[in-house]
Amino acid sequence: MNCYWLTRKENIKHVELNASANEQVKDKVFHIQNGNNYHGKLKGWIHGFRGVASKNLHKYVGWIRWFEQNKRSKQTIEQFLCDMLIKASISTNFAN
Repeated sequence: MNCYWLTRKENIKHVELNASANEQVKDKVFHIQNGNNYHGKLKGWIHGFRGVASKNLHKYVGWIRWFEQNKRSKQTIEQFLCDMLIKASISTNFAN
């Protein structure tokens, strides 16, 4: 799986920045440092699991996104698990 296939499949806008040509920003919205920052966080997160299978990468991305969005929240691990189970149930129901 590559990023081009995934962006077409999920209808995600894919923007390329050419760092070797010193292109740091495109359309005043897409910044190369945002991509580098997220890549570093994701790499560190996955390292804690000693790697993941590519087929499950979207699950780990969803997991880290949940923690990023709720880092100031007082939610417990039980609430986290309930959220994940509800979201998984919803996505499974829509997939069928």
